[in-house]
Amino acid sequence: MEKIIKQLPGKKKIRLLFICSGNIIRSVMAQFLFKKYLKSETQSIDKFQVDSGAVLFKNNQIDKKTKQILQNEGITVALDDFKPTYLKSKDNKHYLDEADVIIAMTSSHIRMIPKKFRSKAFLLTDLSNTTEKLPDPFGDDIKPYIESFQKIKPLIIELIEVFKKYNIIA
Repeated sequence: MEKIIKQLPGKKKIRLLFICSGNIIRSVMAQFLFKKYLKSETQSIDKFQVDSGAVLFKNNQIDKKTKQILQNEGITVALDDFKPTYLKSKDNKHYLDEADVIIAMTSSHIRMIPKKFRSKAFLLTDLSNTTEKLPDPFGDDIKPYIESFQKIKPLIIELIEVFKKYNIIA
């Protein structure tokens, strides 16, 4: 992870790509939380292009429970316009190519991207000193969604701190 991040200072635009199975729950939470906390920490939000994508399933809309949780967090901007991105689609392969950093929810997500992109990928959980997993709550009631959100949120805050440590954000 640090090897990837150490290469970022000096870049005019940093492209982050959060990935998960369907791009309707975990990667969406990570994307919108990162944007929220980045905006509250710095004026250099324009320095980042933050996207998310699916490596396994193609979907048409954000999960309703994800949307509800993000709205409860005060995130409403762009949620209605959000469309999941299926990274295996020919039209979307540029997301992997253009990303400076790919942040996955599980190690299987990293294995699902082409090998040539794995060197710029790491797990979101690598930011903590835990072996805790980020399971997919898809199809469950709201409680596992909230639990996923509660695990992702501090990791996103830690990611912002890592970017500060390496002077990527002031």
